[in-house]
Amino acid sequence: MSTINYVATNSTNALIDNNLVIATIYIAYALVGVCSLIGNVSVLLLVVVGREMLHSATNIFVGSLSATDLLITCVSHWATPYYTIRNNNWNLGSFMCYAVSAVQAASLMWSPFTLSAIAIDRYRSVSTMKSEKQCKLILNSLPKHLQVANYH
Repeated sequence: MSTINYVATNSTNALIDNNLVIATIYIAYALVGVCSLIGNVSVLLLVVVGREMLHSATNIFVGSLSATDLLITCVSHWATPYYTIRNNNWNLGSFMCYAVSAVQAASLMWSPFTLSAIAIDRYRSVSTMKSEKQCKLILNSLPKHLQVANYH
């Protein structure tokens, strides 16, 4: 083993052996996980059982993003710090190894796809506006520092 590899391995192990660092990592991941669960479940409930006016294409796409984030939170969010704290030792079984990898790969493909669909939907809604009144309404709803067009 080379000296550089030995030093890097020992410094990583020393950092992970520190109980304060471990507790901080677990607390940070727990806070992010709880916020993700609450936020994504709330969005899904609003989109699925919300009022009829919330059933637009954009909101369905946002619900799709929430479902993807919820899947990541439930399957792989907690496994990452567990694996890291255990000095990269995976002892959660082969099924969880494949499940975590599959969910992460699916999320990496689905989220950009959904964001692209949202962008296309927004482009179509803006480009097909019929009246100047609709344009003025949208421009007036933007904060003043984002209004770049003079529409007098």
